[in-house]
Amino acid sequence: METLSTLLLVRFGLVAGAVVLVAVVLFAVVLVLRRRGRLDDARARMEPLVRAAARAAVDRYATDRRAGTPSRSRDQDDRPGARP
Repeated sequence: METLSTLLLVRFGLVAGAVVLVAVVLFAVVLVLRRRGRLDDARARMEPLVRAAARAAVDRYATDRRAGTPSRSRDQDDRPGARP
């Protein structure tokens, strides 16, 4: 049991460290862009991509809700002969 908790704690530490590392890198990129005066250019280039991604996510959610079909979960199995 002690080995399992150690493994889970190490895994949590790695995931938390990765999240912190990504946040620091993104902050550094924004800071460099702001100092060089290129933040507005980067924002203008990224805005259409972010809007398209958000629109696609909303459309996907709305399509699932309109059709009345539940979202696919991990418990559903589409293999032939699988029990419901």
